Amino acid sequence: LEESGVRLSDVDPQALAFVVQQSKRAGNDAFREKRLSDAIKWYSQAIAGDETDHTLFSNRSACYLAEGRFEDALVDAMAALKLKEQWPKGYYRAGLALMGQGRF
Repeated sequence: LEESGVRLSDVDPQALAFVVQQSKRAGNDAFREKRLSDAIKWYSQAIAGDETDHTLFSNRSACYLAEGRFEDALVDAMAALKLKEQWPKGYYRAGLALMGQGRF
């Protein structure tokens, strides 16, 4: 949003939350349909609206893993863990990313 000249602080919080939820839902649908690049775009849009939701980073990490983009997957897995230290999927995805890089 900020790239388009709109500051997040100027957006109605309920409207922003709605856009984030719709973006997450679209990302989930795209991931389920194996449209990984679309899913990454939707999750990225949701993250732009809410950088505090660990599940968004975790979901985008899963997309990156499926594409073999292990460094990106690790970055997002670690971001999820920074937000929620006890998130099991964060550790799982970080482990898969490290294995994919041969760093285990």
